[in-house]
Amino acid sequence: MRTLNRQWFVDRLRDAGQSQRALARFLELDASAITHILNGKRRLQLDEVERVARFLSRPVEEVLTQAGLDLGGEVRAPSVPLIGHLDRNAVVRVRDKQPEIEAPFYIGMGVQAVRAKTAGGAFEIFDGAYLYFGPFYSPGAAAPETFMQRLCAVMVNDKAVHFGTLRQGYAPGTYNVVSEAGVVEDISDAVIAPMLYVSYEPMHITPAARTAPRAAGSARRSA
Repeated sequence: MRTLNRQWFVDRLRDAGQSQRALARFLELDASAITHILNGKRRLQLDEVERVARFLSRPVEEVLTQAGLDLGGEVRAPSVPLIGHLDRNAVVRVRDKQPEIEAPFYIGMGVQAVRAKTAGGAFEIFDGAYLYFGPFYSPGAAAPETFMQRLCAVMVNDKAVHFGTLRQGYAPGTYNVVSEAGVVEDISDAVIAPMLYVSYEPMHITPAARTAPRAAGSARRSA
């Protein structure tokens, strides 16, 4: 049986600007439980793995590996909705008809994907890639401090999905989304989803379409 890589978790908490106590609060555990987990005296549960991945904005498979959990085929990739594309102005254009696309590995429930069509614009480095993000969380429920300074999809007033680095807004209690396309300032009514993974590999797409989910379906759509 593999053991948990304590240093990896310590380093990822540091990278996220978070503490073990903050992680305990997020998981609704006593702080001593996190100490026991990191010291190898208690194993992470599967539902906790997904929440830790969300807290650290890391893929679930990576957390599973570093936690010393080997579930074999149980963590193989499901399909996720390909909801649209990221345009050169750092806006996600959501489609009414959404085919299924394979995920590179299991990265959690509620994950969605977009294809980057960003040549000559913001995030040109991602042009042609598939970006996986989600799920969407309201700021109050998602501990948004864990998303600060990270690439996120931010849906504003059920209308537009902007993509960029999430930062504190200029007005109290608001957020800015920053990209080479500019700054969307002082967002107060939004739901936020961190980017989890980028794949430049060709992905198998299932032609069968699905209905757009509410979290993204009410945003701008393109054919």
